[in-house]
Amino acid sequence: MQRLSAARLGDLLAGDLRAFGGPSTIEPLAGRIRAEQVSIVLRNTLLGMVANILNAVTLVMAVWGSPDQTKAIVWASGIIVAAGFVGLRARSSFRSVKPRSVSRRTTQNLVRNAFLFGTWWGALPILFFSGATSAAQVVITCLSAGMIAGGAASFYTIPIAAIAYTLPIFVGSAVAIVRVGDAVNLPVAILIVSYAITLFRAVLAHASEFTQRFVLQAESENAIRRDVLTSLPNRFSMSGSRARCWTQSSLTDTLRYCCSI
Repeated sequence: MQRLSAARLGDLLAGDLRAFGGPSTIEPLAGRIRAEQVSIVLRNTLLGMVANILNAVTLVMAVWGSPDQTKAIVWASGIIVAAGFVGLRARSSFRSVKPRSVSRRTTQNLVRNAFLFGTWWGALPILFFSGATSAAQVVITCLSAGMIAGGAASFYTIPIAAIAYTLPIFVGSAVAIVRVGDAVNLPVAILIVSYAITLFRAVLAHASEFTQRFVLQAESENAIRRDVLTSLPNRFSMSGSRARCWTQSSLTDTLRYCCSI
């Protein structure tokens, strides 16, 4: 039972949508789907990291001159350094050739990094909301809501990564509101809850549609490579296999002979 639970958790962290009622996929198709998902995330990462840096600077400006100024600079420095590092790596990765397949570990690492960023942003309202001025509280609320939306937009193809990023921010916002204990903040709490639920439903629906479309495309590709009556590989499939063999080999005499059979 423990092994089964660990396997299911590993599948979930690797982007499997079965836990959310999505389509089931098996290797190697799952690896191709992960490659497309990660490619889309990398495409959005650089802009997302720039937004992280600008938002961190905005917080420092909002609490500048207050007792939390030094703490805000330390907190923002962590975001700026991490965002700069991740943004540069994502930029170099996006420029390289997109792999045909991506391993489960790659997606799991992406989910882990999303959780770390989300936890850092989730600490924002806990650390600064209660002691901030009314104007600074508005800025903190906007930043928290904006980062929830940004996380959902950045990881819209991988729901578990979107959850890993947005859930700590949601929890941190809830804790900050409860600590203040002001009835005025009740509408803010309701707004954040409805906001998070709506975004998550949208992310889940889009991810399921994205995966289903990819599965149907793969099934269509397989269908045109099989004979309708016998289900055996047809001439188109054999030609494609021969072309891949020529491309991937070093064209030695032995491999050239094998591919010509």
